[in-house]
Amino acid sequence: MSTIGIRAVADLRAETEVEATGPGPLTREPLICIEHLSVLSVAGKRTDVATEADAPRRLPSSAPQRRRMTVNSYLRYPSERPDSVVAALRLMATTDGATVVHCAAGKDRTGVVVAVALDEIGV
Repeated sequence: MSTIGIRAVADLRAETEVEATGPGPLTREPLICIEHLSVLSVAGKRTDVATEADAPRRLPSSAPQRRRMTVNSYLRYPSERPDSVVAALRLMATTDGATVVHCAAGKDRTGVVVAVALDEIGV
């Protein structure tokens, strides 16, 4: 992997997710720096994985309510864990090479952090 220019990984998963699914294959690459930067609140075991398993939520019936619920959850990442969001942005900005950004599913937390990075560079 390091031959294609990957030099860092911003792992946005919570500790409980890393424990449940493992650290990932890039941890075996000596040239790649792995940083665990959970953007989820550390209170209790309420991560994306735990939330779905412990208490399935009933989604609102209207599309505007579902969008508002999604937007509110996305806004929690930078408000509850600005340290992790900023650290991920710094990792991307200062790494000499490519940075992989990921969470458990790669669509919510990853999307928010990458969208902030893209906005910062004017995309």
